Amino acid sequence: MPARIREGLLIAVLVVVTIGGTIGAAQRQMPQRHALDPWAWLLVAATLAAVVLRRRWPVGTLAGGAAAVSVFLAAGYPYGPIVISLCMLAYSLARHSPARRASIGISFAAVPLVLAQLRPEPAAELGVDALVATAVVLVWVGVPAWLGGTVRLYRAHAADVAARALADERLRLSREVHDVVAHSLSRAAAGSAVMLAVLTTTTTVSIFKPWGRIRRRAAHYERLNQA
Repeated sequence: MPARIREGLLIAVLVVVTIGGTIGAAQRQMPQRHALDPWAWLLVAATLAAVVLRRRWPVGTLAGGAAAVSVFLAAGYPYGPIVISLCMLAYSLARHSPARRASIGISFAAVPLVLAQLRPEPAAELGVDALVATAVVLVWVGVPAWLGGTVRLYRAHAADVAARALADERLRLSREVHDVVAHSLSRAAAGSAVMLAVLTTTTTVSIFKPWGRIRRRAAHYERLNQA
């Protein structure tokens, strides 16, 4: 399946699940959480838009998605599938970015998410709420980021192994070609040397032997004329 079609199907499923799940979560969490209004749906749409653009701007989309989810939760809207988009953004950042860059982006995104879940009252439970919120955010962004980083390292290792295998194969072929060419050149050089020796000997004899006979006959006729 082409990548664009697979990406389109993924986004379509995410939109359906997010909208349906958010409506269901609002019904179950009333009256503890606020009812959905246009501002809530605007924040949901912002997180979905961030998922669509995550490949182009992984850090920016994670920051924007984390901000939208933080505002969504801080405003008292219901917990629900909106965090799925956040998980996808964290995974994409760790999957397609260097480890240092991904760690910095995820750390900055986690801070507002933790703060958005803290309750100002009662103050005595603030520490417990902070621990719980940190654990929740760790599940939302930490685990997907770890998975994305693992996939990135695995594929990088696989690509490195394939590149090494290709380099070894090229080296082996170059050595074989070098041996064959060297052997052929050696045979050609030996044959040329033998041929040159034969041609030199034959040519010398064939050229100078007639001239020797001519010189001897000329000397013989000269002696007859003098007599």
